Amino acid sequence: HLSRAFFARDRQVLSFVFLFDKFWDELCRFSRRCNSHMAGKYADIVLSRPASKKLQEIRRAGKYKNVNLGNSETIEVRTFRGTLKIETLLASVELVDFLARCAKRYTAKELEALTWPALVKKISPKRYRYLPAYLGDIGLLIPQTKSE
Repeated sequence: HLSRAFFARDRQVLSFVFLFDKFWDELCRFSRRCNSHMAGKYADIVLSRPASKKLQEIRRAGKYKNVNLGNSETIEVRTFRGTLKIETLLASVELVDFLARCAKRYTAKELEALTWPALVKKISPKRYRYLPAYLGDIGLLIPQTKSE
């Protein structure tokens, strides 16, 4: 769960949900779930539409989605499979933090144009200790070239 208070506007909440839908395949792999065992996605989020109407629709969709907006105080991320490995747990928490910060920082146009390689290049190893290593371990970290 993360606090709804983290997001200042409905648009940011919608952007957060959008990122989970946009990167569905990568998040399936990250979460250690097969596609059929992932919580549902919304599949039709368009950030250029009014956010408040779409959020009302998402709230009514029920809790069995990747991102559950049913609680008025928190946002529940239901993506990840349970683990006893502390590094995997912390990488998962760091990923949620990273995606939430991206949802706040970038415009709708920037998020819609974002690719997975461009997204992972934005991960700061100084801020996120476990996330880059875990992405590398599961083959989701795009190798940097020497010129970058």
